[in-house]
Amino acid sequence: MKLIHRLLISLYTTFVVFAWLSFFFGPDGLAESRQLEKYKEKLVKGNLMMERINLKLDNEFKNLESDPEKIALEARSLGYYHENEGIFLLEGYRMDLKGYSVGSLFRAYSGRASSLATIRLAALSLGIIVFFLLTIFARNENDYTIRRRRYSEARYN
Repeated sequence: MKLIHRLLISLYTTFVVFAWLSFFFGPDGLAESRQLEKYKEKLVKGNLMMERINLKLDNEFKNLESDPEKIALEARSLGYYHENEGIFLLEGYRMDLKGYSVGSLFRAYSGRASSLATIRLAALSLGIIVFFLLTIFARNENDYTIRRRRYSEARYN
């Protein structure tokens, strides 16, 4: 096999491997698209949760504006008491704190796609390996052809 044929086959192999690896594992590939879909689902769920929390807080705010008993309960939870009121602390009893974790619903997306440099390196390495394998097989084929000629020459001479 001529050198130019081996080079063309190696370049073709490199191109095909690069195209397939890019399609599946590249920055715009199939794996990255699936991760983005999962991230989108997570954002939609987080958005629904934020809407529920917002509705709940809105209701609590309306109650605080109009209900004097709710205002008194909220003031007690903040440590404000009437003059004739006191506080008992019971050991082992934990007061229920009403709070919302800030920033836990939405997180920045961090893509995990392999870089194009890694994909290029893998495709180029495979192309070089194919070139060397073709070179080795071409030498073996030439050796076989030379031996066959020598055998036929020796047999007929």
